Amino acid sequence: MRTNQAAGEFQPTLSLGFDYSPPADLATQVTTRLQHSKRLALPQSVQVEVQDGTATLVGTAASQHDRQLIEQMLALEPGIRRVDNRLTVNPVAPPSSPAAQ
Repeated sequence: MRTNQAAGEFQPTLSLGFDYSPPADLATQVTTRLQHSKRLALPQSVQVEVQDGTATLVGTAASQHDRQLIEQMLALEPGIRRVDNRLTVNPVAPPSSPAAQ
């Protein structure tokens, strides 16, 4: 387990009892999930590349909330160990949640 004493955070290390190989089309699968999400305002403007367990996000998010949500969604995907979030935030974006409209 890795610990960041200054921030009081820790990252548990988990081991599986079997080997896992992510599908070859993992980037396509997560991109499709993002595009079908009802919580994201501009999912079509996000591109995902996956290489060696690192997902790189490029493009534009509708808001800071969407930017963080997309990163968290990818971090939960099996086969993705790290997320490099290079998304920029659209300065004149519509509200990202249906409740805000």
